[in-house]
Amino acid sequence: MLIGCANGSIKVADTSIRTVNGIPVGDVSAQVVLHLSPFPSVYIEVDGIELPADFDESSEVLEITVDSYARLEVDTNLTRYERNRAKVFCKGPFILRGRTDAAMESEGQLNEVQFGLLNFPDFLGEEYLPRKIDADGYIRVDHVTLRASKWIITLSAFRNTRE
Repeated sequence: MLIGCANGSIKVADTSIRTVNGIPVGDVSAQVVLHLSPFPSVYIEVDGIELPADFDESSEVLEITVDSYARLEVDTNLTRYERNRAKVFCKGPFILRGRTDAAMESEGQLNEVQFGLLNFPDFLGEEYLPRKIDADGYIRVDHVTLRASKWIITLSAFRNTRE
């Protein structure tokens, strides 16, 4: 299954933000998103967080706590603030710093990850079916399975994507 587009953003997880710099904000819905362009980075995107009027928005780094209770440092150079007398309204995205996997922790376990590799050739071999013989007489297979610890990684060619 191919989802998204080349160099597009990939939604990794849903989460919620509980605190910003130690200030409780309730459970603010957020998404963990992988952006591939212009350089790979993980963002936490939020529609808005209400903060107290005395909140100092001049900091370039904030500490947030997400629903897994992981504390994350985020850059705010793309974050926007709107201020009035009663509150500060913060709009994401936050760019994750340091350990990015903590934003994706949950109570469940990761069972499967799928991604697409375009223009990926069929492999030489004879272990798997279906197989086909190419013009040079080599046996080609549609996938190869790699095993490491408890992970099983299957590399498969997509049909009709060779060009």
